[in-house]
Amino acid sequence: MKRRARLFKTQEGKGRGMQPFRGFHRHAASVSVPDAFVADLLPGIADLRELKVSLAAFRVLSRKTGSPRAATWIDLAAEPGLRGMSEADIAAGIEMAVERGTVLHWAEIDDDGLYFANTESGRAAVQALARGERVMPVTGPLPKSGKIFSLYEQHIGVVPPLLTDELRQAEVRFPSLWIAEAFREAVRQNARTWAYVSRILETRSKATKRYQVSTADRRKKYAGGQYAALLEC
Repeated sequence: MKRRARLFKTQEGKGRGMQPFRGFHRHAASVSVPDAFVADLLPGIADLRELKVSLAAFRVLSRKTGSPRAATWIDLAAEPGLRGMSEADIAAGIEMAVERGTVLHWAEIDDDGLYFANTESGRAAVQALARGERVMPVTGPLPKSGKIFSLYEQHIGVVPPLLTDELRQAEVRFPSLWIAEAFREAVRQNARTWAYVSRILETRSKATKRYQVSTADRRKKYAGGQYAALLEC
């Protein structure tokens, strides 16, 4: 316990001028990094620029949707993880990542080109482009259609590509007020997951349907009675 206490105190110290990180949220979005990158490539990476650019490329590509996934120079240069790096350093990092084979690059004359992860789909895309075939990689940001996406990012994190269609369907099925209230309730209950938000929406929808059916039955019951005039109001 004494050793742990000393380590924690050291992390909290301000002598090094570094603001200590408070930790990852348990519902924080994650980025997929191939195991082979950590096991096989990482030990050989000595230049911090290459390491930063490689990790940034994985994050940029993980936020794309469809297949194949490709990034542009602008995508990489705008990645928050590369803040503080000059364009020259980013370019050097990309060049080293391409030379190592972590990232694949396809470009025509006077064109920045496209960057792919060196995966099966990435290799197939580059080979198709080399043969002159028309390939339509997805280079744009994750598609968004309405407020539900901003609510998700605000309260939960980065929208996983697999949830895009489900969120769109929810936006059509449920009133926007319900969706906003469901996200707020998830925050209050410290249950920042789409599964929890979805359950709130489904429960409210079922309760509303039961109320509507009950109300309709009561109207039928009293339609011809003394309260008929009131029900028409």
